[in-house]
Amino acid sequence: MPLDASLKQLQIKVGTVKRTKKEYESYVAEEGVQRAKIEGMKVEGKEEADIKKQMEVLNDTLTVIPDSRQRLQKYAVELRDFLASDQEMSVEPDSSSPEDRR
Repeated sequence: MPLDASLKQLQIKVGTVKRTKKEYESYVAEEGVQRAKIEGMKVEGKEEADIKKQMEVLNDTLTVIPDSRQRLQKYAVELRDFLASDQEMSVEPDSSSPEDRR
């Protein structure tokens, strides 16, 4: 693979991992915020319907987290495999042995 194409693929794969990691971390942070909000609503004695609505929001977040984690793992493996294969392709074996060079 030419260097420019390899570099472009690397940039794409790294960007995908970064973006997915940021998305995953955002959902995990949102989970914590939602849990705290629900607990606060319970302590304040808010209406059950409002609490139930916030529980639905939390459940939506909890549904998305495993998918985000799975995609992040998948993209990380793809990046690792790309780096390994690119490393193998960039190392040219030296066909001449030390004795041949004399």
